[in-house]
Amino acid sequence: MIVARHQLIIEPTGGDNDMLRMALAAARLPTDDLTGSGRTFFRFRDGGKTVCFGGHRPFVITPIGTRLSRPRR
Repeated sequence: MIVARHQLIIEPTGGDNDMLRMALAAARLPTDDLTGSGRTFFRFRDGGKTVCFGGHRPFVITPIGTRLSRPRR
């Protein structure tokens, strides 16, 4: 049996990261709002190689209920 040791490193990155922008574009996801307020992105590396990106942006609660919605653009 071969056991591979991996060390996943998580680094904060900005919405201006070209690799992040290209990965989102390749997945046909929007890239025009990456530098907006409150967005936080991370780069995941394994063995010095970027394996994926992740991130989050704020959600707000509407004033008339508890339904979560995305901020309006």
